[in-house]
Amino acid sequence: MVTAEPVRTQILELGGVELFSSASLPLELMGVTIISGAYLEQHGDRASALCAAWRQAGVDIGTSEDARAWVATRMKVTPRTLDTMLDVVRLIRPSESDALLGPPRPRLMATAARIQAVLVDSRVLTKSLSLEPIFRWPVGVNQSACRG
Repeated sequence: MVTAEPVRTQILELGGVELFSSASLPLELMGVTIISGAYLEQHGDRASALCAAWRQAGVDIGTSEDARAWVATRMKVTPRTLDTMLDVVRLIRPSESDALLGPPRPRLMATAARIQAVLVDSRVLTKSLSLEPIFRWPVGVNQSACRG
């Protein structure tokens, strides 16, 4: 079975055995938020608010017991279980995010190219696509809240 948190931890608590964890492959599997350029052009302020809230949540989870308790409740796990999950799932710092997403983004582009190659080889994609446009911000959109 392939799964993610909180299901992973729930399975382990029921006696499941973890055979492999993506934690051993940093930056190979990442959760990212992708926002279309057209949406950013019309609602850049909303995207900035989302980024600012995400960053603040990362700070709060790392420093506030109340924040961790709230997240644990939302995920339907105990605060102790959440702490165990956070030992495996790592939230990247703003400076790391900027290094990954800012040009020339060698690590991220290499990972994206490897994933795309697997998708083409398995015929999920019919051909390779240019990856650079995925990471481009529209001209005139303030990206400072979303970048380190």
